[in-house]
Amino acid sequence: MNDSFQEKRARHQHFIKKNGILLNAMAWEYYSESGRGVLCVRPAGPGQCAFTFENAQDVGGKAPQMAEEYDPESELVLAIFDEGVVSLYRFGSPELPPPAAYALHKLAELESEKQEGDSSATIEPIFNLFLYVNDGLINEVGIVRHELAGSVEAKIAFLQSQFISDLKRAKIYDVPRGYFTVTSKGEWKAGLTYEIFMSSVEGGNHLSVFRNALIALKASENPVCTITPVVDGVPRIEAVIEV
Repeated sequence: MNDSFQEKRARHQHFIKKNGILLNAMAWEYYSESGRGVLCVRPAGPGQCAFTFENAQDVGGKAPQMAEEYDPESELVLAIFDEGVVSLYRFGSPELPPPAAYALHKLAELESEKQEGDSSATIEPIFNLFLYVNDGLINEVGIVRHELAGSVEAKIAFLQSQFISDLKRAKIYDVPRGYFTVTSKGEWKAGLTYEIFMSSVEGGNHLSVFRNALIALKASENPVCTITPVVDGVPRIEAVIEV
């Protein structure tokens, strides 16, 4: 059963209060790279969420007006996607505005990495991966390689922050040979459905569809990565898969 309006609003306010520094920091980072927009939060599994910074027109509703009127140096516009409904919030933090929150968040990351020892200081390749779903089939994948030191959490956060720019410059590869799907008309087509891919996630074999791309970019056996489906040209943040 869906929560009532009051319950949902209370949950959102708790989320905002608990994650205020992170939200302000991400909003400033995205604004610095892309200009005005809306920080979007979507569920990504139990206890997880995924962040994107999107054009206000794409979010819809009152988002365009809010994005035009807010002051990026003291406020942010937040869209929370929850149970099929988009809730919009515009708020600020006088004690810790976005630029200061960003500086504090980066400092905290550096301190955390120092405490983790030498292992976190090792630079390793990490990857943003994209599944291109066209007409119901995945027959191509995309990949962008980065090199970064730090904790797994910091690396995942970095990959999420690069999602928009990486989508535009991802290198495209065909899925490996051996993936075929029988259509409703009995035709054989190269590729696999998104449902089949998600079933492979449960079995821990989901990186096999990226095999050609990962080999070409010299990935380790178990790289840190995020995977984003792009359905008929539109990215969908349904999950953040860590390996």
